[in-house]
Amino acid sequence: NRMYLSYAMLMISTFYIIQPLFETKKYRILSLAAVFAFTSATAITANKRINIFYDRETFFGASNDDDKIKSRLFWEFKCLTYFNFFNQADEIIDFLDRKNLLDEQTLHDIISLNLLLGNYEKVIDYATKYDRFLQKDRDYYDLLSFSYGKINLLKKTSVLPQP
Repeated sequence: NRMYLSYAMLMISTFYIIQPLFETKKYRILSLAAVFAFTSATAITANKRINIFYDRETFFGASNDDDKIKSRLFWEFKCLTYFNFFNQADEIIDFLDRKNLLDEQTLHDIISLNLLLGNYEKVIDYATKYDRFLQKDRDYYDLLSFSYGKINLLKKTSVLPQP
Protein backbone atom coordinates (compact mmCIF):
# COMPACT_ATOMS: atom_id res chain seq x y z
CA ASN A 1 0.00 0.00 0.00
CA ARG A 2 1.49 3.35 -0.98
CA MET A 3 0.23 4.80 2.30
CA TYR A 4 3.00 2.92 4.12
CA LEU A 5 5.78 3.95 1.73
CA SER A 6 6.46 7.24 3.48
CA TYR A 7 6.32 5.46 6.85
CA ALA A 8 8.88 2.90 5.66
CA MET A 9 11.18 5.64 4.36
CA LEU A 10 10.91 7.46 7.69
CA MET A 11 11.80 4.28 9.58
CA ILE A 12 14.81 3.56 7.35
CA SER A 13 16.14 7.10 7.62
CA THR A 14 15.66 7.07 11.39
CA PHE A 15 17.59 3.82 11.61
CA TYR A 16 20.50 5.24 9.60
CA ILE A 17 20.57 8.34 11.82
CA ILE A 18 20.70 6.34 15.05
CA GLN A 19 22.91 3.54 13.74
CA PRO A 20 26.11 4.98 15.31
CA LEU A 21 24.39 4.85 18.69
CA PHE A 22 24.21 1.05 18.46
CA GLU A 23 27.96 0.75 19.14
CA THR A 24 27.57 1.00 22.90
CA LYS A 25 25.26 -1.18 24.93
CA LYS A 26 23.62 1.69 26.82
CA TYR A 27 22.65 3.62 23.69
CA ARG A 28 21.62 0.44 21.89
CA ILE A 29 18.91 -0.25 24.50
CA LEU A 30 17.79 3.39 24.55
CA SER A 31 17.66 3.53 20.74
CA LEU A 32 15.63 0.34 20.46
CA ALA A 33 13.22 1.57 23.15
CA ALA A 34 12.83 4.91 21.31
CA VAL A 35 12.20 3.16 17.98
CA PHE A 36 9.69 0.84 19.62
CA ALA A 37 7.87 3.76 21.29
CA PHE A 38 7.82 5.73 18.03
CA THR A 39 6.47 2.85 15.96
CA SER A 40 3.85 2.00 18.58
CA ALA A 41 2.63 5.59 18.76
CA THR A 42 2.53 5.81 14.97
CA ALA A 43 0.63 2.54 14.68
CA ILE A 44 -1.96 3.64 17.25
CA THR A 45 -2.60 6.96 15.51
CA ALA A 46 -2.62 5.30 12.08
CA ASN A 47 -5.26 2.87 13.32
CA LYS A 48 -7.49 5.79 14.30
CA ARG A 49 -6.98 7.42 10.90
CA ILE A 50 -7.61 4.23 8.94
CA ASN A 51 -11.01 3.70 10.58
CA ILE A 52 -12.40 6.48 8.42
CA PHE A 53 -12.01 4.18 5.40
CA TYR A 54 -14.34 1.65 7.01
CA ASP A 55 -16.94 4.30 7.76
CA ARG A 56 -18.65 4.67 4.39
CA GLU A 57 -20.83 7.52 5.64
CA THR A 58 -17.78 9.70 6.29
CA PHE A 59 -15.71 8.49 3.36
CA PHE A 60 -18.39 9.00 0.69
CA GLY A 61 -20.28 11.78 2.46
CA ALA A 62 -18.68 14.66 0.55
CA SER A 63 -19.02 13.08 -2.89
CA ASN A 64 -21.91 14.06 -5.13
CA ASP A 65 -21.09 11.64 -7.94
CA ASP A 66 -23.53 8.79 -7.35
CA ASP A 67 -22.27 6.72 -10.27
CA LYS A 68 -18.71 6.80 -8.95
CA ILE A 69 -19.87 5.80 -5.47
CA LYS A 70 -21.91 2.90 -6.87
CA SER A 71 -19.03 1.80 -9.06
CA ARG A 72 -16.49 1.81 -6.22
CA LEU A 73 -18.81 0.12 -3.76
CA PHE A 74 -19.84 -2.53 -6.29
CA TRP A 75 -16.16 -3.28 -6.91
CA GLU A 76 -15.66 -3.62 -3.14
CA PHE A 77 -18.78 -5.80 -2.96
CA LYS A 78 -17.40 -8.10 -5.67
CA CYS A 79 -14.10 -8.50 -3.85
CA LEU A 80 -15.79 -9.26 -0.54
CA THR A 81 -18.21 -11.71 -2.16
CA TYR A 82 -15.41 -13.57 -3.97
CA PHE A 83 -13.72 -14.14 -0.63
CA ASN A 84 -17.01 -15.07 1.12
CA PHE A 85 -17.08 -12.07 3.47
CA PHE A 86 -20.85 -11.89 3.27
CA ASN A 87 -21.44 -9.77 6.38
CA GLN A 88 -19.23 -6.98 5.07
CA ALA A 89 -20.79 -7.29 1.61
CA ASP A 90 -24.25 -6.97 3.17
CA GLU A 91 -23.13 -3.75 4.86
CA ILE A 92 -22.36 -2.30 1.44
CA ILE A 93 -25.83 -3.19 0.17
CA ASP A 94 -27.41 -1.66 3.27
CA PHE A 95 -25.36 1.51 2.77
CA LEU A 96 -26.47 1.77 -0.86
CA ASP A 97 -30.08 1.26 0.22
CA ARG A 98 -29.84 3.92 2.94
CA LYS A 99 -28.37 6.43 0.49
CA ASN A 100 -31.04 5.58 -2.14
CA LEU A 101 -28.34 4.48 -4.56
CA LEU A 102 -29.60 0.94 -4.93
CA ASP A 103 -31.51 0.51 -8.16
CA GLU A 104 -32.74 -2.32 -10.34
CA GLN A 105 -29.56 -2.57 -12.41
CA THR A 106 -27.25 -2.64 -9.39
CA LEU A 107 -29.37 -5.27 -7.68
CA HIS A 108 -29.45 -7.30 -10.90
CA ASP A 109 -25.62 -7.17 -11.02
CA ILE A 110 -25.41 -8.24 -7.38
CA ILE A 111 -27.75 -11.18 -7.91
CA SER A 112 -25.95 -12.20 -11.12
CA LEU A 113 -22.61 -12.18 -9.33
CA ASN A 114 -23.93 -14.43 -6.59
CA LEU A 115 -25.49 -16.76 -9.17
CA LEU A 116 -22.13 -17.07 -10.94
CA LEU A 117 -20.39 -17.86 -7.67
CA GLY A 118 -23.03 -20.38 -6.58
CA ASN A 119 -24.17 -18.43 -3.53
CA TYR A 120 -27.80 -19.43 -3.92
CA GLU A 121 -28.79 -18.55 -0.35
CA LYS A 122 -27.57 -14.99 -0.92
CA VAL A 123 -29.49 -14.83 -4.20
CA ILE A 124 -32.69 -15.72 -2.37
CA ASP A 125 -31.89 -13.28 0.45
CA TYR A 126 -31.28 -10.37 -1.90
CA ALA A 127 -34.23 -11.19 -4.17
CA THR A 128 -36.70 -11.40 -1.28
CA LYS A 129 -35.27 -8.56 0.82
CA TYR A 130 -35.08 -6.08 -2.05
CA ASP A 131 -38.02 -7.32 -4.10
CA ARG A 132 -39.32 -3.75 -4.43
CA PHE A 133 -36.58 -3.15 -7.02
CA LEU A 134 -37.40 -6.26 -9.03
CA GLN A 135 -40.35 -6.82 -11.29
CA LYS A 136 -42.55 -9.66 -10.10
CA ASP A 137 -42.57 -11.36 -13.48
CA ARG A 138 -41.76 -14.85 -14.61
CA ASP A 139 -38.01 -14.24 -14.47
CA TYR A 140 -38.24 -13.32 -10.78
CA TYR A 141 -40.06 -16.52 -9.87
CA ASP A 142 -37.80 -18.59 -12.13
CA LEU A 143 -34.81 -17.13 -10.31
CA LEU A 144 -36.24 -18.06 -6.92
CA SER A 145 -37.28 -21.56 -7.99
CA PHE A 146 -33.87 -22.17 -9.61
CA SER A 147 -32.07 -21.06 -6.45
CA TYR A 148 -34.27 -23.15 -4.15
CA GLY A 149 -33.78 -26.14 -6.46
CA LYS A 150 -30.01 -25.75 -6.45
CA ILE A 151 -29.93 -25.49 -2.65
CA ASN A 152 -32.03 -28.67 -2.30
CA LEU A 153 -29.89 -30.47 -4.87
CA LEU A 154 -26.70 -29.45 -3.07
CA LYS A 155 -28.11 -30.65 0.25
CA LYS A 156 -29.09 -34.03 -1.24
CA THR A 157 -25.75 -34.63 -2.90
CA SER A 158 -23.69 -33.43 0.03
CA VAL A 159 -21.64 -36.02 1.87
CA LEU A 160 -22.12 -34.14 5.12
CA PRO A 161 -24.75 -35.50 7.51
CA GLN A 162 -28.02 -33.60 7.30
CA PRO A 163 -29.55 -32.16 10.47
